[in-house]
Amino acid sequence: MDTATLLERDIVFSSVFEVQLIKGPDVYEILTNEQFLTNWDKLYDRCPWSTVFQSRDFVTTWYSTFKDSYFPIIVKYESEGQLFGLLTMAIKNKNDGGKLFIVAAGHGEADCQTWLATASTSDQFIIEALRAILKEFPREDILIRHTPPDVPLNWTVNKEKGFGLVVESFTRPLLQLDGFSNSKRNRKRVNRLEKLGKHVEVANYDEFSKLLEQLTLLYDFRQGAMFNRTPYRNNPAYSELLLSLYKKNVLKVSVLKVGNEIIAGLIVIVGKGIAHLGGINVHSPSFARYSPGYVQFLLMGQTLALQKIKYLDLTPGGDPYKDRIATTYDQVHTLTISRNSKFILKRQVRLMVHRWLLKTGVRPLSFQLFLERQKYLLKKRGGYSFLSNYIKAKFRKPVLIPYRIVISSTSSGIYQVSRNCISDLLSYRQSDSALTEWEFLESAMQNFEREYEVFTSLNQNDLAMAIWFRNFADEESAPELGRCIILKDLYATPSSVGNLPNFLNEVVAQLSELYKPEKIYYIDNSHQIKSWASYTSKIFAKEDNIQTESLLKLI
Repeated sequence: MDTATLLERDIVFSSVFEVQLIKGPDVYEILTNEQFLTNWDKLYDRCPWSTVFQSRDFVTTWYSTFKDSYFPIIVKYESEGQLFGLLTMAIKNKNDGGKLFIVAAGHGEADCQTWLATASTSDQFIIEALRAILKEFPREDILIRHTPPDVPLNWTVNKEKGFGLVVESFTRPLLQLDGFSNSKRNRKRVNRLEKLGKHVEVANYDEFSKLLEQLTLLYDFRQGAMFNRTPYRNNPAYSELLLSLYKKNVLKVSVLKVGNEIIAGLIVIVGKGIAHLGGINVHSPSFARYSPGYVQFLLMGQTLALQKIKYLDLTPGGDPYKDRIATTYDQVHTLTISRNSKFILKRQVRLMVHRWLLKTGVRPLSFQLFLERQKYLLKKRGGYSFLSNYIKAKFRKPVLIPYRIVISSTSSGIYQVSRNCISDLLSYRQSDSALTEWEFLESAMQNFEREYEVFTSLNQNDLAMAIWFRNFADEESAPELGRCIILKDLYATPSSVGNLPNFLNEVVAQLSELYKPEKIYYIDNSHQIKSWASYTSKIFAKEDNIQTESLLKLI
């Protein structure tokens, strides 16, 4: 037994511990105390279950970055000038919807949440720390997500805690990096993608800051399409956090690039021999057929293995791609703490429902997302429109009307359009269109994955017009149609309809110059062209002899 352990044991058995709760401005003051910070570092190093998300570098950076959004709370456990327990928490200053919890510092950016303590002080400290928080904030509840597997939880069965508690277990997928190497099949995937572009390990701050905007656009696009969330676009503090953490040397960043375009990127947070998937994980939907996101994990795994990192924490969630990558699993836990017995009962019922869903083969997160989506659509459309659209989607087959496009000769260059601009798509705002923001981004992601591309135009920073296309001029998918290009999903705001001829002429002219197609077709599934006939009659020509079935096969 070393000297430090003997000293700790003697203090535990002979001293009285002081529990102190610090909040608000006092937290920022103590974060300037060098002795406290030194003691924090020592406890972090001694704590067997600590992760990078409890390190001084991560927590202080997160507190300062989100100073305007969160109210900080710290509970410390000291004896004879030494720190034996530390719990760093926060609560949002403003409720932006949903249940408001006191959460671990880092909140959604910290994928492993726990307290720092020694093995001999952990149980006593965490009970007293949680009591102190609930006493100071009697109307609030506490949430600690994904505690590491080796965190002591024997105290959770203590009936004298003085508060209610729900413990939920989650399976965490891990990629073991000791001896990691890619299989023959995976090497083929890597080689195929590396023929298109190159894998870049981002080695300096300036390079990272230049790439971050592209990475966050791809992240927000995918998050918006899947979950109706665009965190980086809505709050620049998220980008500031990554930039600050990069300076602290706790991030590993790599990207796959084709030319200047990022087709996949991965940011992991590293500490204590584990890399956590807590930063950014993105890929370009246009290159989905090459599995760039999966390949990026393989390449990052190689890099981390060479740096003697033991594991890549893929985080819980039940995502199929994580199971493809994982080589082992462990268990993490989420703790919900409250003095409100009715709330605890609700969480227990919720836990029972989650377990039942898992038994029936349904991911609880997928079920929760389905409910959120229906609630969102109902709110955005109103009851009648929501029901009407649901019935149409379920029972009516879409009527697809093909048009031949009158091909322009050359681009005038007068009307500016952008091609495959993710930022433009994120600028979509629901007007009188049937599509909500969530549905629009979801449809856009699906179009990219089906190898379509998009032309867009903005008006005062909002998306004004968009049209999707796919080039079949170099393929023999439908010989009876000749070398053609398919256009679809034309969108225009009411105030922009008058500019449709200019927009469409420019799009068609650019496509003609690029691909030299014999014909260009537009497939209309919403009868928009008919309603815009006064603007589009010289561009869209209805022809009865178009091979409709052949066209529909292509889209």
